[in-house]
Amino acid sequence: QRALDRPRHLGELTEREREIIKLLRQGLSNKDIAHSLSISDSTVRHHLTNIFDKVGVPNRQKLIVHAQTIRSFTD
Repeated sequence: QRALDRPRHLGELTEREREIIKLLRQGLSNKDIAHSLSISDSTVRHHLTNIFDKVGVPNRQKLIVHAQTIRSFTD
């Protein structure tokens, strides 16, 4: 089933996914997020893919649009 067809399970976000969303909301690039968290760029992309699936958005722009909804789960 496609991510967009499933309900949004914000409560399923991991601590690391919440950290990544917080940094994304601050306008950081994948490279900057990776540096900040001492992980690789590909790991950041992997986390973002998981976040998109869980939240039900197709990309980082849509995730940012939904950041206010997600905020209570990331602060």
